[in-house]
Amino acid sequence: MVLPSPPRRAVPQPHRFHAGSSTRSASAITPSVGESGSPAGLMTAPPRDPHAPAGQSRAAILRHDPTRQPHLLDLPLWPHGRAALFELIADHLAAPASTDGALLELHSVNAEISIQVRSDERYRELLARNPFNLPDGEWVKRLCNLKHGRKLERISGSDMVGELCALARDHGHGVFLLGASEQVSAEASRRLVASLPGLDLGRYAPPFEERPDVSPRVSREALARIAEARPAILLAFLGSPKQELWFRQHSDELTASGVRLVLGAGAGLDFLAGRVRRAPRFVSQLGFEWLWRLAHQPRARFRRALARLPRFLVLALVDALHGRASGTASQTPHLP
Repeated sequence: MVLPSPPRRAVPQPHRFHAGSSTRSASAITPSVGESGSPAGLMTAPPRDPHAPAGQSRAAILRHDPTRQPHLLDLPLWPHGRAALFELIADHLAAPASTDGALLELHSVNAEISIQVRSDERYRELLARNPFNLPDGEWVKRLCNLKHGRKLERISGSDMVGELCALARDHGHGVFLLGASEQVSAEASRRLVASLPGLDLGRYAPPFEERPDVSPRVSREALARIAEARPAILLAFLGSPKQELWFRQHSDELTASGVRLVLGAGAGLDFLAGRVRRAPRFVSQLGFEWLWRLAHQPRARFRRALARLPRFLVLALVDALHGRASGTASQTPHLP
């Protein structure tokens, strides 16, 4: 997605590109052309929204009671849209850690995750208390809108990778990529640096582990590399809920290493590296992106989709209709 760039601050001198433990440079590539006809590899940060919630202090917004936000299946969802979210992120990253040192956690909520949390109490509790859950799915957005009588904007975590890197480059912050395969991580990093000269980018692609959590060995190595790179933004591609629980488990170490924002970004690196085809925009807008991905990744997704998606549609529709009938729309205030 190519978005207009905000007024550019002075861009610092190009930083070295940290590819793994030794590689320090990346070759340029020719960006492909996206649906809009613009170079798909060229990414810019979204513009600042003059109508974003500016009446509250940053700390008040960061610590806003998530029970007052729109909910779907008991999970709160960010209600202010993409532009307001990016303005909040920029302000949070610009604030001295001494005045606002909280780790800003962005977590995606889609149809599969909405069902997954029902059998994972730690994951459910983490999302239930987080005010920055992204409505990452067309049906999540539509059914939440039906329930609350308001217009939520869909925000995809995977789409935010390039935009967050652009924001970081423009404001002199470092970014660290954790996860995905070595081949995917290297290619995505190469493309990011080619599209965003001067981006301070580090990465670590640990070997795949067939376990529900991150092993102590991988945790130690990841934390050591993050501490050395001292990025402001940490993007993880370890899978849910592994990455979200790892963020929470190591929040103190991450904060001490200079990390201010964390995001589990799904297939974001696979898209950037060209390993997975993104669904056409009209398919996503119709709410059938899950079907597109199912057709292109049948082994990885068929069983999960078959087990979770029909259940989500039934439970979420019942929740939405019950909330609509009981006046949930009037009980949930529009946040400033």
